[in-house]
Amino acid sequence: ADKVGARFVLGLSDQIVEVSRLIEASDHWHTMSSKEFDEWREKDPRIFDYQSAHFIVTSYSELSHEGVLIPVGTKCEIQVRTLLQHAYAELSHDTLYKSNITSHPDVHRLFAKSMALMETTDDMLLRANKSTLTSLATVQAIKDEVAKINALELSAVVFEPKSRENDYIIDQLRVAIGSNGLEGYGAFVQKFSNVLKAKIEERNAKEAIYRIPAITLIYFLVKTRSRSLPGCWPFDLQMLEPIYSDLGIAPRWTKDI
Repeated sequence: ADKVGARFVLGLSDQIVEVSRLIEASDHWHTMSSKEFDEWREKDPRIFDYQSAHFIVTSYSELSHEGVLIPVGTKCEIQVRTLLQHAYAELSHDTLYKSNITSHPDVHRLFAKSMALMETTDDMLLRANKSTLTSLATVQAIKDEVAKINALELSAVVFEPKSRENDYIIDQLRVAIGSNGLEGYGAFVQKFSNVLKAKIEERNAKEAIYRIPAITLIYFLVKTRSRSLPGCWPFDLQMLEPIYSDLGIAPRWTKDI
């Protein structure tokens, strides 16, 4: 009889670990690694499935799923792999293992190159995803701090909290913020709260930048990073001139900044 099986096809190889942990943590079945697959994987270097997971699960008790009763002791084979691994496994299995015609060395070399390329692609995607998540976490931490300080020191000012422009500007200003972070930011907003409130309310009807929470962060960076800020400012530098003026700082729009 055919085996009962399920396959999870995922985006990146690090997700294999997450799904595998969920499978192994379930109290509905006993989980074992597939010995057959493990032996095959160890013997054949052409298998790109080396990071994938194959399990045999056996139900502890009778289960009901969508009206279907699953008896005690039912075994199910579960495969967990990435989309790249799935594509390679399906093609290579049919070509390399089911065909006697395609044993030519050129075919095997092409599959080896494909496997190497896919492994590299997966690694690059993992790195890109990790970098993206790190950047998002950094931006979110800055957003949270800005929102907290604004609520504490400028509670009477109404900002647009859900703003893509706010996220974009914070992301662009991370270079100016640098390793020192937002040290002194709260004290600055407290000290200049009257000036900030007056200028923001005076200009926010006509200029959108004065409606986003990050406007107080921009003031802070003008005060503390007046020379480095222009280098990472994503818009026309003229937008910053009133802010420099509010704080009594002369802008120097030169290439030497």
